[in-house]
Amino acid sequence: MRVGFITTKAVAVVLVLVVVAQTVESAIGVNWGTISNHRLAPSTVVDLLRDNKIQKVKLFDADPDCLRALMGTGIEVMMGVSNDLLATLSSSTAAADLWVSQNVSTYMVRGGANINCNCSVCRPTDLTDYNWDLAESEFVEGGD
Repeated sequence: MRVGFITTKAVAVVLVLVVVAQTVESAIGVNWGTISNHRLAPSTVVDLLRDNKIQKVKLFDADPDCLRALMGTGIEVMMGVSNDLLATLSSSTAAADLWVSQNVSTYMVRGGANINCNCSVCRPTDLTDYNWDLAESEFVEGGD
């Protein structure tokens, strides 16, 4: 009798794991930097992403050409905020609103770019280069 109970429990656990495994979302994403000596056209990069079934991309900055190329592709986009904008965007709601309006909202129209609600910021390793003291604050990658 006890063996049957254990077998039933094991089957139930396996069924739960199968259901959970089927509902877990996974995707491969890539980082897309735009500082290069031989920069590919954004449309070429998007073609490469699609050909390789890449579903997610992180842009290190809000490059308008890259965002236009991603419009209508369904590729999920996460954008970075460049270091030179961190102080301004973190200290001014109006500046942050303007940045979002120009760099996010503009591209999130019907058939537009699939921009995720994540914001990625970078904490420089040598703060003296930026004349900005981050000792009192921490920035981390965040999202919904």
